[in-house]
Amino acid sequence: MKLYIYRGGLRYPDAAGVHPHQAKYFNPSHTQRIEELSGDKKIKAVGEIGLDFHYDFSPRQKQEEVFRHQLSAAQKLGLSVVVHSRNSGKEVAQAIEEEHFSKGGILHCFTEDWTLAKRMMDHNFLISFSGILTFPKAQPLREIAKKIPLEKLLVETDSPYLVPFPLKGKKKRNEPAHVIETAKVLAGIKKISLDKLARATSQNFESLFMFEIKNPRC
Repeated sequence: MKLYIYRGGLRYPDAAGVHPHQAKYFNPSHTQRIEELSGDKKIKAVGEIGLDFHYDFSPRQKQEEVFRHQLSAAQKLGLSVVVHSRNSGKEVAQAIEEEHFSKGGILHCFTEDWTLAKRMMDHNFLISFSGILTFPKAQPLREIAKKIPLEKLLVETDSPYLVPFPLKGKKKRNEPAHVIETAKVLAGIKKISLDKLARATSQNFESLFMFEIKNPRC
């Protein structure tokens, strides 16, 4: 198995990690490779890591073992994490607390409940919303977004998946440019301008990763 390295191009930082779907293939050399890559100043996070109890492509016990192993490595390296959680919020939060992980990160493509959001924010995590926020049946998720402070929010696409609802039927594949549709909905929920949301989410990202985004805009 190859280690996943998320390249952000010239403008954005990179992350490296073993996704929960691939946990069954994990071996200690992957952690060694993450440590080697962390010497690159563009590597700002370990991720995407976490738990997925929806698809269960890897045994749950193995997922938890690999997740905790990578949390420990990230703590040692002083790196934040990008966390994937699907039907596993309680276990994700428990692992972060029991491993005494203190570097914060992003709870990516958030779809779970307020209890998890609050618990993760208490551990310096940002809550990131994808195009799911725009779906007609996602009102419970929009109610949670309403409660989350502006300084804890991010938006994302999770491309090529999760095309925002306004583009359904028009686009078969999601792409970074479509993040504006999710941002529009989130700005409406927070009752602020799109520009203010863009500035806030960019600042949140910059503060977490100590990385400047030039000319943030939607």
